[in-house]
Amino acid sequence: MADMVASPQLCNTVRRTPDTLWRRYTLSTLEYRRLVEIAGNHGMNGHCALYRVDRFAPLALHLPELCRGLREVLPTLVEEYWTEHPRTDVNAVLECDRFCRFLLAKEAKGWAMPAEVRTAFEHEQGEVQMKLALNCIL
Repeated sequence: MADMVASPQLCNTVRRTPDTLWRRYTLSTLEYRRLVEIAGNHGMNGHCALYRVDRFAPLALHLPELCRGLREVLPTLVEEYWTEHPRTDVNAVLECDRFCRFLLAKEAKGWAMPAEVRTAFEHEQGEVQMKLALNCIL
């Protein structure tokens, strides 16, 4: 269930092709039936949305200028980041550091960060790293 909440795509896949659950997980018949019913419940859309808001909130709070600067491409970048890192870190600052490292790795592969965003990225990444260092998390 947690996987479906974290991935609206998986939830939609289970709605269209419930047997996806058999291929991905080892389930009892009762578990399978319950998960299929949960996936089909209209409340799952709300659960998925809340999960995504909770996952995005640290980025918006700790990297606000970066988020504003990336506004057109941010949804695509965040989706790609969440696909690459499906599990969130409950420490918001660690999650932001991981997102910054994700962006740096994309640059190393050829993605070009918009020049007007570079200063905000460097400043906010530095603040995130300072917070981590102050909390001895690095």
